[in-house]
Amino acid sequence: MSGMRSTVNRVLLALAGLLLTAVGGAVLAVGLGASLPS
Repeated sequence: MSGMRSTVNRVLLALAGLLLTAVGGAVLAVGLGASLPS
């Protein structure tokens, strides 16, 4: 049971990391696009 829980926690952490990276990348791209004259 504890092994399953640790696996679930690891998956949740991985998903959270991917989500944060995606959101951070989107915000960074929007920020750069807004600051750079196009």
